Amino acid sequence: MIKSITAVLSGIIFIIIAMLTMQLIFIIISVAYYNISKDNLFLKEIEVVLKYIFVVPVSLVIMFLGGYITATIAKNKALIHCLIVGFTVIGGMMGAALVNAELTLSGGIVSVVAVLVIAFGGNYAGKDDVKKSTKTSLS
Repeated sequence: MIKSITAVLSGIIFIIIAMLTMQLIFIIISVAYYNISKDNLFLKEIEVVLKYIFVVPVSLVIMFLGGYITATIAKNKALIHCLIVGFTVIGGMMGAALVNAELTLSGGIVSVVAVLVIAFGGNYAGKDDVKKSTKTSLS
């Protein structure tokens, strides 16, 4: 029971801290980019594309690592723990984001993909454990 709570909280805390750090870095980069691009029309037009090139992959890696950490600590029923982490994190993010807005199709898709990536990270950690135990038993 304690191990389950520790696993879930570790995954949630890792994802929250890593996402906030990533957002801080993105804000710093955005301010610098804005100062560089305010006189250049081409650079201004690709600003949104650059945001998605940076934010989406880094967010997915963070989610994957959060699932991996959760499954590594949990060991048993890792998928359930990862899904709890995923729905908790996405629920918190959506709750904060939807205070003044409504859910869009792209927001819903990103939420589903994020939960799946967290579960995939947990599944990957489980495969890692199987490989390690197989190597140990064969030695």
